[in-house]
Amino acid sequence: KDLVTYLAFHRYRPDCATYKAQTSNMGWREDLGYILTAHNLMEKYNRRGFRIKGIIWNEFGCLTNDWRSASSQAEQLQYMKAWYRDSVMKVLKGDAEEISTISDSPLSKWINHNGPDAKRGTHYKLGMCKWQHPKRPYTSGADAVKAIQSIHSMAWFSIHLDRNYLWNRGELNVLGRLYFNTCKDAPAHDKASPSTSPAPSTCHTAQPHEECYNHVMWAKSNGIHNHPHWYLGLHPGSSFEAFQAHLNQGGHGDCPVPC
Repeated sequence: KDLVTYLAFHRYRPDCATYKAQTSNMGWREDLGYILTAHNLMEKYNRRGFRIKGIIWNEFGCLTNDWRSASSQAEQLQYMKAWYRDSVMKVLKGDAEEISTISDSPLSKWINHNGPDAKRGTHYKLGMCKWQHPKRPYTSGADAVKAIQSIHSMAWFSIHLDRNYLWNRGELNVLGRLYFNTCKDAPAHDKASPSTSPAPSTCHTAQPHEECYNHVMWAKSNGIHNHPHWYLGLHPGSSFEAFQAHLNQGGHGDCPVPC
């Protein structure tokens, strides 16, 4: 039980062109219900003696309607702004208006988890897991806020070989700048509990005495030359911060978001 520290999952959407951070938008309510489902699962196992600290959303992004490819950059921008910047990050920063929108809107009652809950002796059947109709009292909106507050980290997706959607010729593109600027704006929390976890920390460029610094220097001096396919979008002349941001996105070297 001590070895399970976080729950992680992927989430892709084919409707980013019409996605809006509004309770009237079904896609937005679905995302809130999805993170609520993961949070409910975390709390269920913590009640059984686990000490799960939070949720890692290790890939999120936009696909075409046929689910075969990444959607356009414009659609990806719309989703990243609406969900990551204007929903998740606002809740993590304690934005009262956003929290109220999720918790108190008349349509908030239609935010709910997927299910039914798995029980010993039952067998899963295709299509069984689906949105559950809410029951009174309607608290799922407020519960979704708590679920967002348990998010430890989120990473933008990549489904094409040798391609990174956040970089172009070794520098951050408009999508990458939005992603990392949003990361830098996240509040820092010093303590984590079994039911909540810190939001992504504020920016910090690695220093010579830190582990991340050694990983970045190795990547710049050796890795990019010997394994260029590991560093998509980068070249030997890319900045220290660009390499650190790349390691951060991939979860390598214990690297935080650089300044």
